[in-house]
Amino acid sequence: MAVLRSGYVIAGAYADKIRRTLFAQTRDLVKSGTLTPQEVARASGELNRVLYEIFVNKLRTDKGDVVMINIEYRVEEGRVVWDYDKLDVRVWRRVPDDEVARVLSEVKAMAAELAVRVVQFEVARIGETEGGDLVYSLKLAGKDVGAFLLTPLDEDKAVVRGAVLEPTPLLLRRQVVDVQPPIDDYIAKNIGALMGKATHVEIGEADKAIREIKALIEAVRKPPVSMVEEEEY
Repeated sequence: MAVLRSGYVIAGAYADKIRRTLFAQTRDLVKSGTLTPQEVARASGELNRVLYEIFVNKLRTDKGDVVMINIEYRVEEGRVVWDYDKLDVRVWRRVPDDEVARVLSEVKAMAAELAVRVVQFEVARIGETEGGDLVYSLKLAGKDVGAFLLTPLDEDKAVVRGAVLEPTPLLLRRQVVDVQPPIDDYIAKNIGALMGKATHVEIGEADKAIREIKALIEAVRKPPVSMVEEEEY
């Protein structure tokens, strides 16, 4: 069994640290073809979803708190398999050890389910571009975590793309999907499945995509620039 150790890391950066550490530890396995880069990214995303439940939903850690993660894993048939029974986390803030132990025990029991559960983001349309693109904000437990863009092609097809920062950074690259009117209701009901097609990326890449999508609406909201007529002399 191999062991992934994050070392001391601030809570706001653990997702990137897990991803980088796993890629570093499996570099030779990727070179030999035993693992693919996509599998390493998937595995880091899976673990980060479990850690999100512990640090954010259960312990309510602040991004400035310090955490440490240790977990054993093995490689089987081209996949990284985490041993959640051997997951150990440490949190440095004013949280009693018994509370951390209680939360850790609760999440271990449901870790396998959390790893594959479809995330139900809250969806709200925040605007429409002059070209007809529909822009949505994505929230998780009331917190703004991402953005989603839909460009209608006809009544039943559209191009979509989007990104989220939590529970793990994801990027949904442009793809054509089948849709059904009313569009807002369809997106709200199917956002989990749509974002389930996204790939695991680093926080910076996801954040850049979110800012690009939201910038489309900000451009529309800016007041038009009036033309100043030249004075005649």
